[in-house]
Amino acid sequence: QLCKRVAAELSTVLKSDLELFDYRPRDTLLLIIDRNDDPVTPLLTPWTYQAMLHELVGLDRNTLHIKGEPSTVVAPPPSSSSSAAAEKDKPAEPEGYVFSQKDDAFFEENMYHNWGDLCGNVKKYVDHCKRVMNIDRSTATIEEVKQFMQKLPQTKSLTGFVTKHATVVSHLSNIIKERHLLEVSELEQNMVVEVDQSAHWSRLKELSGSGYLDTNDLLRLCILFNLRYEKTASPSRTLR
Repeated sequence: QLCKRVAAELSTVLKSDLELFDYRPRDTLLLIIDRNDDPVTPLLTPWTYQAMLHELVGLDRNTLHIKGEPSTVVAPPPSSSSSAAAEKDKPAEPEGYVFSQKDDAFFEENMYHNWGDLCGNVKKYVDHCKRVMNIDRSTATIEEVKQFMQKLPQTKSLTGFVTKHATVVSHLSNIIKERHLLEVSELEQNMVVEVDQSAHWSRLKELSGSGYLDTNDLLRLCILFNLRYEKTASPSRTLR
């Protein structure tokens, strides 16, 4: 039903401006595929920013919590000394990082960017923040200091966003290294685009025997292999 709706709305858009969408070549074909019939894509490691946040860490109502991050302790309301002490002893709830393209320009621009472009853009973002904050108090003129103070609220907001994205990207980088996702993804992509059952099986056994793969990642590789090379009359291979 969703595919039909998309097709109908797209057809309406195309008919709304015949001159704009009047392509002379007629060999262009747009396929709208129902993801319910696609067992492969959900098994592949995602490499775009928003998808990685969901898959590798997890977003809860657009909020991401990183284990081990220091929590912010909120001062208890005025009350009796005993209840105040009890409130003080409670573990602090981590605030987490909120990801919303409406309030975060960097996230809006990079949420669909791949990992390589994202890392480069985060570096540029950090460098931009350094340039904004770089005022030599000993040589700065009164006008320069005045301009800096006028921009102080925006500067605080900028440093907050930069800190958030730099911290989260660093955390994602650690996950990639710990789970050896570059190696996992390489085999995934090879199995999707190439036909080489022997080589793929050998690499799968090699990764399985290494002992350092996450169980879920190894399971995804096994499922992909069987989907890629399944034969109705032949039993599936097994890893020992």
